[in-house]
Amino acid sequence: MDVKRSGTLLALTLTTTFFATVLVGCDQPKSANNVVQDTSQKSSGDPNCTSTAASAIPTSFIVEWEDGHFSVEKSENLELFKKKFITPKLADIHKVEFDRTIKLDDRNYRIEAATGGTQPPTDWGQSLIRASSAWTQGIKGSGVTVAIVDTPVDYTHPQLKNQMVPGWDFVDNIPVAKAPHAHATHIAGVIGGEEGGAVLGLAPQAKMMGVSFMDSTGSGNLGDAILAMNYAADHGAKIINNSWGGSACSLSMKSAMQALNDKGVLLLVAAGNDGVDIEFTPTYPAAFNLPNQITVAAGNMYDTLAGFSNDSYKLVHLAAPGDGIYSSVPVSLGTSGYAYMSGTSMATPFISGAAALLLGLRPSATPAQIKQALFNSVDTKSYRVLTQGRLNIDKAITEIKKLVP
Repeated sequence: MDVKRSGTLLALTLTTTFFATVLVGCDQPKSANNVVQDTSQKSSGDPNCTSTAASAIPTSFIVEWEDGHFSVEKSENLELFKKKFITPKLADIHKVEFDRTIKLDDRNYRIEAATGGTQPPTDWGQSLIRASSAWTQGIKGSGVTVAIVDTPVDYTHPQLKNQMVPGWDFVDNIPVAKAPHAHATHIAGVIGGEEGGAVLGLAPQAKMMGVSFMDSTGSGNLGDAILAMNYAADHGAKIINNSWGGSACSLSMKSAMQALNDKGVLLLVAAGNDGVDIEFTPTYPAAFNLPNQITVAAGNMYDTLAGFSNDSYKLVHLAAPGDGIYSSVPVSLGTSGYAYMSGTSMATPFISGAAALLLGLRPSATPAQIKQALFNSVDTKSYRVLTQGRLNIDKAITEIKKLVP
């Protein structure tokens, strides 16, 4: 699936087969009007996908083409876009949707001081999920690439610079973003910080790819997130960490994520930090519940659900440490290059790192098998999630060996 970004103008911390026809009925010919999605109302393509138009960008459009690729296009308004772009290319267009904004805010994550107070041990999360049981067996994620679709990662950080492979910045359309951000840099340290540093990266022999669609302020667009995920898959990533959310329900995003299942890509998604049940107060992409998706809640050092974490016995799947997590941040922030952060954004990379360990051990494993191994091996607690439990890497290794001999 090719991706591109073109046009006439041009995050949280916190899903199986898609419909073949969206709005065009079998007796209704395709037109510039009916290929345009409107998720502010019930959609014939997915009656459960509704959202307000508050975050819609009136001059930016996500186009899904009949051959399966996506692009982001610009125009002065919808009517001109229909006339000048959709109508001439109608035969090749599957559907069109308004692009939407995504912005990380205080509910997404917070940076906490790395010294003093009553902070937990820097490795409490890795210890709780028994990560060392993998490392002592030589299971460290070798041969696996994990993409961080997020804000820009600090490619120069001492514990990350040898772990990173080339990525792309979809904000400025350049290989590496101009300014790194704490959010993605912290996530990278948890997934695969190099051995011997202050952070115990879960899969220290895995490679990481920074594919940013949000800028150094934590602001971005949904269309660029779709392009970023497809770029990552097309460049070898089999695991994609999506520690962001809060966007409107987007049929384009859902379609793009489902299509990645056919490419063998596992998607890890943050549940969100509003302290709500997302079955009744949905946030996306967390609530899509696709077959190649794992939605992650945040736990604390007392092995209970963090108060800020979203939950759901149906749509949130398992928990991982996410409250008071020590990891890498850009030195340019005036810190030592490390800090504590909290949010479901911090919990999600624990699952991404664990998935990398399982895939490194069993390279032929499918997203469904990795997902099943993780679900079957949780330590069952009182977490308000589908499995009612929290990640246990030691048990997950045993499970993947059973599922993929």
